[in-house]
Amino acid sequence: MICNLSMFIVAAHTIIMITAAYRLADGDIPYRDVNENNNSDLNQDIRQLIEREVGSDIQINCVIKPEHLPYNKDSKVDWYFQPCTSIFCDTSYNYLEISNDSEWIKLNQSSITLHLTDLDVDRHSGLYRCSMEPYKIRADATLNIHFYMNHHLVVTDSSQIIPRILDRTPANITTSVGQTAVFHCRVQSHSFPPPLIKWYKIETNTSNKKDSHTITYHNITYDLIKSGDQKQIADTLYLSKLIFQNVTVQHTGIYGCVALNYGGFIQQEAYLHVNSPFDSTKKPQINKYFWLFFFPICLIIVPIIVYMWFYSYNKKGGNGIDPTSRSKEMENVTGSNQWVARPNNVKNPYMVVDPYVV
Repeated sequence: MICNLSMFIVAAHTIIMITAAYRLADGDIPYRDVNENNNSDLNQDIRQLIEREVGSDIQINCVIKPEHLPYNKDSKVDWYFQPCTSIFCDTSYNYLEISNDSEWIKLNQSSITLHLTDLDVDRHSGLYRCSMEPYKIRADATLNIHFYMNHHLVVTDSSQIIPRILDRTPANITTSVGQTAVFHCRVQSHSFPPPLIKWYKIETNTSNKKDSHTITYHNITYDLIKSGDQKQIADTLYLSKLIFQNVTVQHTGIYGCVALNYGGFIQQEAYLHVNSPFDSTKKPQINKYFWLFFFPICLIIVPIIVYMWFYSYNKKGGNGIDPTSRSKEMENVTGSNQWVARPNNVKNPYMVVDPYVV
């Protein structure tokens, strides 16, 4: 227990001294893009990640800030390395017992700058730790501390990264017989050489498909289709098209685009449906737009009906009684009645007058 307490006190003292070093250095470590300059000295905080391409060179400095480098160039530095090819390395470590950590390999380097050339994924990917005592922040300011710093280097091989198909391409297509159908496949890849893009169709009737262009895998038959050449449309973007001209019903089916390189492959499929002109299951489209034609017809017929009603109403004298029929009725009753005109303000301009009364 006394040993554990001593280790805790030493650890606390180390943390306090490192904090003081940051304050004397006029602030925290400024952020800097790790990919800003491959040839310049880099100041890497232990929380940052260094990414480099295979075959490149790198310099890792054991300083808090680049301006501290001249003051510590004569200091003796111990470098340690822990291999790790994954981006999620185990960053748990013991600051005080580094020399007893069996996972760390001591490097044959003693300068404040670690030079690594011709980077390789397996040989150089991992955690790098430097140890130095004391640490100088100025020519006249020395911190009597045991300084540690860690760097996580990830070496990537772009040729081993699987391509990526963009924009959910290709997309499903529905067309009619005699039309042109075009599938698009946009692929993003950082690999060199460029990825290979191929097209295939999933065959349901495999009785006649026994040639070198057909592959059967897990009871699924893939028929390789010859398509146009792929084109590079940007630095890392490639486009391939599958074009069918004058399509028939036999073109209906599932088509796929596959992009592959040394890292692996990715595929995406889409469905092409060709409508037959004799398809009895196809519903007539006129029902869908019936009301669009019926509405203007109503606008024409309704005014005609209203006009005819008013015309018939006025023709009957405004009260629905025909004057000629009324006169005939009165003749049958009186036999010698005479029609005389009424004043203009009277609704019926005619009236029956008894000749004997007049």
